[in-house]
Amino acid sequence: MMHGFHSVPPTLKQVPSKQVPRLFILGGAAKASLVARELGCEIVASEIALSVHAMEVAEAGLVDCAVVELVLHNGIADTVIRALQRRDVPVIICSSIMRNAVAELYPGAAVLANPYSLEELRDAIACALKPVTC
Repeated sequence: MMHGFHSVPPTLKQVPSKQVPRLFILGGAAKASLVARELGCEIVASEIALSVHAMEVAEAGLVDCAVVELVLHNGIADTVIRALQRRDVPVIICSSIMRNAVAELYPGAAVLANPYSLEELRDAIACALKPVTC
């Protein structure tokens, strides 16, 4: 298998049926991991920085929701967020940048202002997974 932005990471090929919500976390993993487990989600991938693997996960579109820190220590997650949105994956963006500005850049994404509470994150993930109830 070729490695690159268009290949599916091996871990994603082994994802079980869609009955268990699949979550991708990019940055801020501690809070998101805790909430994901509370909600019964499987964490398909958790990356702390921008990487080839993060782009592969985003472009594969085999996750049900993503929690992404907009600004990471090695760059801005713009390309990952846009790849997820192209695949119609609900994205929750966590950012210290003005919430309205981020919402304008990424229409349809939920935006949480840093610092955010576990309850805010829990509500955002639950809403992304079941948008009809929100």
